[in-house]
Parts: sequence; C-alpha cells; structure tokens
Amino acid sequence: MGHLLTPIDWPGPPAVTPLSQVMFSAPPRFSTSSVDFEEADYLVRRARQRQARIAVSILLLGSALAVVGCSGNTLVVYKNTKNFNLYSLPSIWPSNFDDRSVKATLGAGVVVAVGSIAVLVSLLTPSPRQRVNLQNTLVSVAGASGAIASIFSVAYGFVLNASQAETMMTWSCKWGDLLNGLRPDFQRICTESRFSLYMMIAVTVLELGMTIMGSLGFLMEKKMAVVRSTTAKRKSISDETVEAVA
Repeated sequence: MGHLLTPIDWPGPPAVTPLSQVMFSAPPRFSTSSVDFEEADYLVRRARQRQARIAVSILLLGSALAVVGCSGNTLVVYKNTKNFNLYSLPSIWPSNFDDRSVKATLGAGVVVAVGSIAVLVSLLTPSPRQRVNLQNTLVSVAGASGAIASIFSVAYGFVLNASQAETMMTWSCKWGDLLNGLRPDFQRICTESRFSLYMMIAVTVLELGMTIMGSLGFLMEKKMAVVRSTTAKRKSISDETVEAVA
C-alpha cells in the first residue's frame, strides 16, 4: 500500500496574495534617473562645445585681422608707388605685375573676420530663449564660407606665384635683399606677403574645424531630441497605467 499523508506531512494550501493588495498596489513608476543623467551630460557637452567655438572664433578673428592688415598694407604701398617715376627711370614695378593674389587674400580675410564676429556675437550675447539651432547654423555657414574663401585664396596665390607673372611675393622677395632700407621697403612687403599666404593655410584648418563643430552640434541636438521623445512616451505610458489602476 502506498504511503498515506498524515496531517504532519500535509504542506497546507498555497499562499495566496490578498485581492486588495493586488488591486490597490501601485505599479512601478517610470524612473527618471537615466533621463536626468542624459540631460546633465548634454548640458556639459554643450557648454564645452560653446567654449571651444568661442576660442576658435577668437583665433580666427585675430588671424583674419592680421591677414587683412598685412595684405591691405602691401596693396596701399603698391598703389602709392606704381606710378612713381624718378628722373624718367623705369618703374620699380614690372609691367607684368599681377596683384590679384593679394586681393584674393584680402577678400578671404574679410570673409573670415565677418563670419567670426557674427559667431562671437551669437555666442556671447545673452538671450531669454535658447538659440541652439541658430548658433549651429551660423557656425556651419561661417565655417564653410570661410573655408571655401581661404582654400581659394591659398590655391590662387600658389598658382599665380608659380606663373610667369610677377606677384607681390615674388617681386618683393626678389628685390628685398638688394634694395634693403630703401622706399618702398621690399623686405617688409615680402615678409607681409608670405605671412598672409601661409596664415591663410592655418585659417583654412581652423575654418574646417569650425564647420565640423557645427555639424556635431546638429547631431548632438538630434540625438537629444530622440532621447526626450522616447522619455516623454515612456512617462506617458507609466502615468496612464497608474491612472487605470487607481
């Protein structure tokens, strides 16, 4: 015969959760700790991005003003002396002189300076409303336009310097050592011409970096918008569940 369960062996009825506890216990609410972390991290990254943009804009503005000053000075010297003719001697400037490279460098410097000023004004001017998208757009446009202008001026300068025509750099550097101390000061013009051309190479790199920062700003805002949208949907579902149970 099989073993009969005695009252001592009987485990008793299974534990049943009271109905009131099931009905009136609130479901777990949506946790916002991860959301708060995302927001805090976003604010930190945006502050660092703003500081980087300000620093690069200041560097660009200083470099552009230096280029404009040097290029403008060489053009002024050329215009003041191109018609100079002492005792019917030949002109100090050749007949095949080409000043377009200096004008291109001067124009690129103006474009970079204006763009840098616009970015700095946007970043440093307080506003009651957030202008994140406007700032990202302005940084991207200023960076792209400055990069294009800088690349054109540098490429154009090297092409003209390698041509048969005499440019501000080639002519002044050719006679700078021979006519040192005379007017016009070709040695100084040579230094300023070289400085302007090679400084625009550095400006090109900075402008490309500014363009990348603008693009990264758009990507960061897009990512944060997705996080906020997902958070809002989850919170809405959690609130609806709580209301249904209550």
